[in-house]
Amino acid sequence: MEFEKLGKIRDAYRQRNQLKDKIYEFECMRHSPRGSSYGTERVQTSMRGDIHLENLAKLDDLLDVYNEKLSKVIDLILEFENALNLLNYREQEIMRLYYIDRLTWEEVCVQMNLSWTPMHNARRAAIQKMCPDFHPQEKNVEQRKLV
Repeated sequence: MEFEKLGKIRDAYRQRNQLKDKIYEFECMRHSPRGSSYGTERVQTSMRGDIHLENLAKLDDLLDVYNEKLSKVIDLILEFENALNLLNYREQEIMRLYYIDRLTWEEVCVQMNLSWTPMHNARRAAIQKMCPDFHPQEKNVEQRKLV
């Protein structure tokens, strides 16, 4: 897993739930027995054709867009879950509490009954296992050279 993707994980779980809710809402609208209405708009046949059919086509396009976004988010989550399998139980729990349950690092310390240093040491070890190409020491050296 790339380190940059790790930063997107916290939002991925929230986005997944929001997208699933929207898709469900649109599917309900699409398959609603009240086929004569779409939202608050009155549906009628006009000189332009059937407005209901136009709206259904737009709704299908919107569903395709949301399903594509959901697929990308699920791929990211799957990659994260697979990377978690590389970790021991303690590291997994720390990463899950922060990235999935969206706790702050302080709340993770309290939940795990750890002080700050051991928690961050376990976090650093987990990140190095999950993202083998990430080397924070090199990044710090480069930043010092710029100063």
